[in-house]
Amino acid sequence: MYVIPSVILNPNFFFFFTGVGKFHVKLRVFIFVRYRYTLDELPAMLHRLKVRAESFDNWANKVKNALNATQDSKLDVTQLKEMIVEADEKRFPDNELLQQLVSAVTEAERCANVATQLVSKKHRTRQRQQGDSKYANRLTLEELKDFMVQVQGLPCEIREVELVQDLLVKVEGFQAEAQDALCDAIPDSDKLKRLLEAGKGIDIELPEIPKLKQELSQAHWLDEVRATLQIPSNVTLDTLRKLIDSGVSLVPHPAVEKAMAELQELLTVSERWEEKALPIGH
Repeated sequence: MYVIPSVILNPNFFFFFTGVGKFHVKLRVFIFVRYRYTLDELPAMLHRLKVRAESFDNWANKVKNALNATQDSKLDVTQLKEMIVEADEKRFPDNELLQQLVSAVTEAERCANVATQLVSKKHRTRQRQQGDSKYANRLTLEELKDFMVQVQGLPCEIREVELVQDLLVKVEGFQAEAQDALCDAIPDSDKLKRLLEAGKGIDIELPEIPKLKQELSQAHWLDEVRATLQIPSNVTLDTLRKLIDSGVSLVPHPAVEKAMAELQELLTVSERWEEKALPIGH
């Protein structure tokens, strides 16, 4: 590598006959070799080559260990970035290991960005206002879990993984509370409103939301029925009929069906009393 030959062509042509009709040309070439380094300099030069080779080997081993690390021994993404900087500063040749390292860092940064967007309400609002279809639809819970698996499969740690974990815990907690509320024998309007308000702060497609809204309508109707029946002076035939008509439009629920039966019975009794009272009035 460090002994540089210089070739100087100084052709001399010899023309001669070897037989009848045969003419030959002979080319003579002189080669001069010039040495840039002396023999005394070679040991130092070889030492530098050895140091550089060892430096690359050490770097390569660090990268291999980082890319193949177990879940408990993963490095932070910033440490992987430092290895890229080291390769650049030491002018290591481009190689497959370096390309894998760059790809790992790129993927980690992409996941970190997505995780930040998932929990950044301000960012989501801005994206929807701008009509960005990529963020217009909420992720489903399954998609969020798949994303979490992808993050955990990265060869390095990212701080934003905690954001995804917190969001998953929040979703699972919400779903547990929602299921409890939906199992109540009598829908509780206050509980349902609180859950729906909490659901607004979770940017995940939650299948419980439509059910909670449906049950809130039932709860509001039951509240209205109770409030009406508590004041006897407010109970008129028209009031009873309106309550029954609005109850018919609701999705069936045991508590609603029971209240409807009571209202219908009360309406029937009231109509009979009214019929009996008509002749007396006349």
